[in-house]
Amino acid sequence: MAYISLSPAVQCIVTALKCDLDWTIVSFLLQEIPNSLKNRALVLTRYNNDVDDLAAALCNMILLGPSSSGERRPPGPDTYRNSPARFSRLELHCHVFPVLASLASYHTALAPPLQQRLIKCLEFGATKVTTESERGYSRQEKCITALTTCTLEMEREMVKLLPEVLLNLSKISITTSIAIPILEFVSMLTRLPKLFSNFVGDQYMSVFAICMPCTNPFKYNHYTVSLAHHVIAVWFLKCRFNFRRDFVRFITNGLRANIIIPFEEGINLLSKSTTSTLVNEDSSNRKRSSSLTEQILGHSDPNGTLSVVWPRARPLRSVADHSAPFSPPAPGLER
Repeated sequence: MAYISLSPAVQCIVTALKCDLDWTIVSFLLQEIPNSLKNRALVLTRYNNDVDDLAAALCNMILLGPSSSGERRPPGPDTYRNSPARFSRLELHCHVFPVLASLASYHTALAPPLQQRLIKCLEFGATKVTTESERGYSRQEKCITALTTCTLEMEREMVKLLPEVLLNLSKISITTSIAIPILEFVSMLTRLPKLFSNFVGDQYMSVFAICMPCTNPFKYNHYTVSLAHHVIAVWFLKCRFNFRRDFVRFITNGLRANIIIPFEEGINLLSKSTTSTLVNEDSSNRKRSSSLTEQILGHSDPNGTLSVVWPRARPLRSVADHSAPFSPPAPGLER
């Protein structure tokens, strides 16, 4: 049986990402690398570990590491030829972040310093770069989901960077497309006590600041609002007792700013700018299986009037039926 080493092929890809200036080639590699990384047995060999070099080359396309301080800046839109018109740095990052997100599951093959660089790049994609395009929202969602994976797989390195990640997440404007991934990320942290055992008041404030905007029922759907209330309640129970008194006023003020004040200002839920998917649903409109309304039959005549036909009730027994004299059983029927 013959074995074929893929190390030369991986090194060729790494060299192309570092040195090739043709955007047609670089974009093709960035598009196909995530599909190749799905096969871990093919990528992780016994004698060679090229994932480190691949991750370092990709991270350098976003943020240069400490050892690269004297080198050139990260590649920009004017670095490559054959690039599309109006090619921006954001478009370049949107091609790189999906590849970085797929590397989150290769934590065992990455050195600890490289794991920290990977987390910082994903944080940069989730917080620092903002856009109104659909691809930008998809990129943010992938980066936040990858941060969740990094938190589970790289717990030792995430402990050092988690306060900064939470602080930066609390500063962004949470849109409807990334609200659920962010809330799921914050909710998942409550299952890992080692990550927040050394939290101080500022870290808890960052968590509550992330969740507060998602409690607005006029902007987010019913599931998002319910999840935000759940996360706030769980984190309030997880925090230390001496911090709770300070958080009560912060939470009540946040709920008032996102729920009571918009309601008092008379926000129109049925305006043209608000779609039906964004309107907060009320569980009172749900159909009850044992409701009496299911037994009511509605019939409308040609004039358009509605006539209600109530179900036929069981006939009541008269008093005479209850006062009938008792007759003993016939002989032979007794036990």
